[in-house]
Amino acid sequence: MGRARVPPGTVGKQRGKSLDGLAADEAALARELGVTVRELFGWSPKTITLDADGNVLSVSKTESRFTARERSLLLASRRSEKVIRGQHGRPMSEATDSKNQFAYRVRGPFTDWAQRKLNETEAAYKKKHPDVDMTSLHFTVEKVDD
Repeated sequence: MGRARVPPGTVGKQRGKSLDGLAADEAALARELGVTVRELFGWSPKTITLDADGNVLSVSKTESRFTARERSLLLASRRSEKVIRGQHGRPMSEATDSKNQFAYRVRGPFTDWAQRKLNETEAAYKKKHPDVDMTSLHFTVEKVDD
């Protein structure tokens, strides 16, 4: 089937490019935000007011929803969210790179009080209900008002 192509007339410098990389990221971001790619690139509608004879009385244009900087920040944020990370929070591409073998230090330990309360609650539930399959049960943790 081949790669999808960006149709001619597309906003920006994407025309004739395959729908990979930046063009794919921009299309996905627009879908997620519920806007068109044109809107993502700064297009906004115009309102034209005509008199009874069809003469133009006024033209107004709404402010663009996104600036180039906002679009860049949204794309960077989206890319960052999609990075695969280890339990330590570091990107796996960084954590598995051999040049970083001795590049880390660990701080702690720290007590995660919410996790501690969750563990205690799960253990008490399991003790009270020993025949229950705990692998499919989920508990939520809420902070009690001070």
